[in-house]
Amino acid sequence: MTDEYRPISFRWILPVAQLLLCVAMIWPLRHAFIYEIRASVNDYRTHTESTPNQTTYPRDLMSYGTVITVEDIHRINRLVLRVRGPSLLNFPAALVELPYAIATSEKMPWIPRGMSLWSWRAISWPLVGTVLWWLAGRGIEALVAAFRGIVHPALGYVEAAIGLLLTLFGALVFLFPLIYHEARADLDFPWGFASLAGAIWMLLGGAIIAARVMQWRIRRRAAAQTNGGAIPA
Repeated sequence: MTDEYRPISFRWILPVAQLLLCVAMIWPLRHAFIYEIRASVNDYRTHTESTPNQTTYPRDLMSYGTVITVEDIHRINRLVLRVRGPSLLNFPAALVELPYAIATSEKMPWIPRGMSLWSWRAISWPLVGTVLWWLAGRGIEALVAAFRGIVHPALGYVEAAIGLLLTLFGALVFLFPLIYHEARADLDFPWGFASLAGAIWMLLGGAIIAARVMQWRIRRRAAAQTNGGAIPA
């Protein structure tokens, strides 16, 4: 039955789609990112440390003068979203850099010399996030197959644990701007996009968990039929 089933390859569609979306977001700022990458490479070659490029940083509102127009605010919001959008879309990648940040006295993640924090995250987190998007795609494939009574692909306890972690982490990010009202007043951070990304990862993690539970029930029913109708404990 599994041989006849041809699932949609969500495990490949989701990682590729998110990479293309991230490239589209930072493409208008590609020259600034290239500048930072070259500066970082030069710093490591010459063993010096330069100041990170400021062109990709969101500009402070006061730099626009005493009168801030609606166009200025929209321009700031677009710039903030382009710089921080790729990392927010892949925010579970923060779990990878968390151990290093905890181990250091500054409690800061590792950043290459000559690069800004958000520029580095906009480049690195989508790459790290491809693994999580791949796992999420497997979860969706497994969930769709489970509704057909098929266990494919088979999910293990490790994937279920990752799904639970993604669900909790996504729920935290989704609810934070709703509970912490002061966050919504921060124009320097796209909390609306962050909340949306949290909801997406909450659903993706939930899909992995739901698929694992349904696969367990399918196996249990199959074992009961094999044992003559007796459901194993």
